[in-house]
Amino acid sequence: MSIPASKQAKQATRIVEPVALDASGRIVVPANIRKAAGMRPGQRMTISLFGEAPNQLVKIQTIECAIARAQAHVRKVLKGRKVSAVDEFIAERRAEANMEN
Repeated sequence: MSIPASKQAKQATRIVEPVALDASGRIVVPANIRKAAGMRPGQRMTISLFGEAPNQLVKIQTIECAIARAQAHVRKVLKGRKVSAVDEFIAERRAEANMEN
């Protein structure tokens, strides 16, 4: 029995390529990965380290991707809130400023 396409989980693209770290600490990202990730020469990236040795994960992503993921996370966390996070932040700063005076 097959599962309808609408019920199937989306499969993430997974590309694994061997790379080497040179003496200066540089890694060349293979062309097929750069193309699939939309990486361009000179584009800014973030690099993150997750976990504890020996099971650590190094993640490289474009700044645009990092921002989009952060925005999606904030939308998820704030979903259903009736108060604007910006308005709440401004109110907190004003209250702190009033306490200093």
